[in-house]
Amino acid sequence: MKSALDCVRNAERCEEMAYASYRASQRQMLLGIAKSWRSLGDAAKERERQAALRRYWTDPKET
Repeated sequence: MKSALDCVRNAERCEEMAYASYRASQRQMLLGIAKSWRSLGDAAKERERQAALRRYWTDPKET
């Protein structure tokens, strides 16, 4: 799975390519992909937060 940071970086790359594109259709497609990467990044961030909470609240005696 990609990390939240990886997803944000991919979104930024898509946005850079979109703004460099001369074709409106290509620009819209790339911006749509960037939006998807940002959504995946949000989900990854939440997954990472939940994992950190589990690690923090796990009793070391139980493992």
